[in-house]
Amino acid sequence: MTAYKGIQGYSVQKLSSDPTASEAVGQLWYNSAIGKFKVGTSAAGAWAAGGDLNTARRGIAVGGAGTRDTALCIGGDSPSKTEVEEYNGSSWTEKGDLNQERANLGAAGTNTAALAFAGNIGPITSEVESYNGTGWTEIQNITTPRYEVAGAGIQTAALCIGGLEPAVSGKTESWNGTSWTEKSDLTTDRGALCGAGTSTAALVFGGSNPPPATTGSELWNGVSWTATPALNNARAGAGGGGTSTSAITFLGYPYPILKTETWNGTSWTEVADAASGASIGGGVAATKAAALAFGGNQGAPTDIKTTQEWSEPVYSIKTVTVS
Repeated sequence: MTAYKGIQGYSVQKLSSDPTASEAVGQLWYNSAIGKFKVGTSAAGAWAAGGDLNTARRGIAVGGAGTRDTALCIGGDSPSKTEVEEYNGSSWTEKGDLNQERANLGAAGTNTAALAFAGNIGPITSEVESYNGTGWTEIQNITTPRYEVAGAGIQTAALCIGGLEPAVSGKTESWNGTSWTEKSDLTTDRGALCGAGTSTAALVFGGSNPPPATTGSELWNGVSWTATPALNNARAGAGGGGTSTSAITFLGYPYPILKTETWNGTSWTEVADAASGASIGGGVAATKAAALAFGGNQGAPTDIKTTQEWSEPVYSIKTVTVS
């Protein structure tokens, strides 16, 4: 005979209204306002094929500019390039070239108001260019020449973070639309890192100091950097973007990394794998909900044109029915 007193359960929480769909995944509750049980569900997020770049390349601007459906692919290697392409959600179109060819640069902004900064053209450069949707104009240089930097922010308020001088660097420079100012260094120097957010609330993740890749993640509050929970997978030369509370990272090296991770302001979570790997390619995301990965390298000397589009899981709240 079963000893029922040893069986323990958990009470179902009673709520007067439903939580948000993304917060409710996997939870069961009783909605007292309508007298129904509810459950939170989600479909899997997924990567899908997008239109190929016109020019295969690696060393594309990190930080990117735009959104998944309005992205800019800026510069790259090999050899160093001036070419810029714009994505419209299905295909790439060539736009006005950079004035200075370069690879492994940083970027920030939108597809009609962007910044491109630092990088290498053989020598390391400190040059900065501003984009108006048609052409590029050279403006004030960053203070310290470097490459493999991360970018964050918009055209008039941006950050240039980390990189190689050629020694690995933790330098952070802030742009106010007129000039660059050195700010507090990263807690851990690193190059080939990725960034997200604004000039006053940013997030950096991954990178190397020196190789192999790191899992390190740091938050910027406009004054200083603070270490935050690490990535689940060490990676450098990765794509990514978003905000300081809603970010995504994907691909990178050691090649091939297929794992995609999203940040909710507290921790990193593994989500769906990409269809194929690449490192030091381009990546753009406004939030963790929608991202674009393009170009990169699949093992020397193979540079690619491939584009992959990320869509976050669809969250929903369902009423529990009993038949």
